[in-house]
Amino acid sequence: MPRFDLPADALSAANIAPETRGADYLQFQTRVVAAFRAIVRAHREGTILVVTHGGVIATLLRSIFSGHQVSMYSDNTALTMLQWRNARWYLEFSNRREHLVK
Repeated sequence: MPRFDLPADALSAANIAPETRGADYLQFQTRVVAAFRAIVRAHREGTILVVTHGGVIATLLRSIFSGHQVSMYSDNTALTMLQWRNARWYLEFSNRREHLVK
């Protein structure tokens, strides 16, 4: 993932050049996006439930929102909800953990 000297520098970096991200991250991101693309294409209607690790969710969210300058924390047991409507993705919630409260 890219790094910045100053926080203000990351605010204007919405379209980070792929070559600045590093080969390992680019390969991982490519696999994540390809997997989700295949899932969404195979299930064009209805609700889709995907169970995966927090790093996969964070990478998917960064990819959808072109925010590779942002490091996201996502618990491995947390819930994230994306909805496709009005021809775009909506992040309804992320990293919800109410189900873990005893």
